[in-house]
Amino acid sequence: MGSGVPEVPGGYFTGRHLDNALREVVNNGTNSTDALYDYVQEINYEIQEKRKEFKLDGMH
Repeated sequence: MGSGVPEVPGGYFTGRHLDNALREVVNNGTNSTDALYDYVQEINYEIQEKRKEFKLDGMH
């Protein structure tokens, strides 16, 4: 059986925010690097907050 991408708390934000970054570029003409950078910051923040919420040790 194959293995998939492991789930992380808050990981659902990853796909959502990658979609948001794409929409930002297509709909508003935002620089793709800037849009992706901004949304990666949001993804990292959410995962960090969920790790705190579930009392998980440092990032691996």
